[in-house]
Amino acid sequence: MTTVRPIELADIPAALRLWQVTSPLQTRGVESEAGLERFLARNAGCSQLVSVGAEVVGVAICGHDGRRGYLHHVGVLAAHRRRGLGHQLIEACLAALHTEEISRVHVQLKLENSTGLKFWKSLGCRERKDTATISLRLKSNEFQEGRDDS
Repeated sequence: MTTVRPIELADIPAALRLWQVTSPLQTRGVESEAGLERFLARNAGCSQLVSVGAEVVGVAICGHDGRRGYLHHVGVLAAHRRRGLGHQLIEACLAALHTEEISRVHVQLKLENSTGLKFWKSLGCRERKDTATISLRLKSNEFQEGRDDS
């Protein structure tokens, strides 16, 4: 039986394990249980998971800033792809954002993630060439020098 539901605090370890399998280069040490717990508290009910039986096979971390929605770390285990589970996850996230009166959603992904880009375009997303994402990793109250590609 397939179930899509909001992520709960008890699901955090499974979500982190799933990301390590589905997108290890995008999460390498950036995500933590405490950080995800804070995110879920600030965006209650927006992030979703899909399970087949008792196994968590997909997650979508979703939130908003009161104006725009954001999808982070959307992943489905390879053995469960091409069955519509990713679409179900996204539909559940979008429904949660709609409830919060959010009308636009942004998704960021690595340029080399051709599978992800194809997936998002299949949902009607358009790739923007007029914006850039820049990141800065904070260390205490100071800037941390060096490369930050997370």
